[in-house]
Amino acid sequence: MPNRLSTLIAHLAVLLMLGLCPAQSLADEHSDTSAITTVSLHSTVRLTSDHAAITLGDLATISGPQTNVLKALRVQTAHPVAAQTWSSIKASTLRDLIAQSPGIRQGSIILDGNEVAITRRVHAQASSNPTKAAPIPPEPSGPILRDQIERWVHARPWLKSDADSTRIIFSQRKRDQDLLNTPIEGKTVILNEIGRSKTISCEIVIYENEQLIAETSIRFDVQVKRLVRVSTAQIRRNELINAEHTVLETRWISPMVPIADPEQSLGQACKKTIDPGSILLVSMIEQPILVKRNRIVSARSLSGSVSVTMSVRALNNGRLGELIELESRDGKNRFTARVAGPNRVVIVKNPQKTSQSIPTQGS
Repeated sequence: MPNRLSTLIAHLAVLLMLGLCPAQSLADEHSDTSAITTVSLHSTVRLTSDHAAITLGDLATISGPQTNVLKALRVQTAHPVAAQTWSSIKASTLRDLIAQSPGIRQGSIILDGNEVAITRRVHAQASSNPTKAAPIPPEPSGPILRDQIERWVHARPWLKSDADSTRIIFSQRKRDQDLLNTPIEGKTVILNEIGRSKTISCEIVIYENEQLIAETSIRFDVQVKRLVRVSTAQIRRNELINAEHTVLETRWISPMVPIADPEQSLGQACKKTIDPGSILLVSMIEQPILVKRNRIVSARSLSGSVSVTMSVRALNNGRLGELIELESRDGKNRFTARVAGPNRVVIVKNPQKTSQSIPTQGS
């Protein structure tokens, strides 16, 4: 009897140990850092022109036991990814995609990064003489300097445009193209504007592992899509702009071109003759003359709720808001007034006369 009891106790101990083994293995799996899969999102991704389906492997560097299944995970974008435009994919969107995909252990995945900016490379034109064409080097798989420069340009406060309405035109010189295709993953890139006229001059400094590896500059053109007013007929000097001899058009122009406001330019006067097909610029137009010299105009004197109106003679030409000199019709009194409308002025008490506010006799 004691021998049977000892045998039974031994059998129960073995069964108990076998039951604890799976739980211990599971605990070991969770405590083992090798079971963690890390997904590090790229800041920018530039796909080739013929790249079809977008996968998580295109957008991130993945390491860990679930690497293969995560790399093959298809990613859908809200809009088709096109060349010269940027789309943004949030980390939260990718996190939801991972959570909804069967067979993936979400609890053992670390997602590093906030969002990915994605675009396509411009399709290279075929050479007219393929026998003499130089071999095309393979495209870098990660972010390149061109991506960083494009995003830097889109963030310029003077641009007043977005990626969809901006064109960045780089030189096709080999030196510039090699520079633009420089891989920048893991590097620190510093961009500074050093000149802006018809083209943009940009200083480029690149560090890798706290070592300076490049210090150079590049020039490129920028064009933005703008709504402009264009003359359809010749507009003579001092003639007013109207909708009969102008039309609204959308054109790609340099952001440094000072175009006139398409709507507010109506009713403005031409400083010089404008030829047909010309874009209206700020330098071409000005406020029209509302009060002409030696004309009798209506002057109103305001004092609280009391106003007095009189007829006076203008001694200067005047545009809206300008201060001009006037005199009474008998020539005995002179005073200053501000132009308020066509042949209308408001008398100003104790005016601060400046050369800018009071036109000369010939203005």
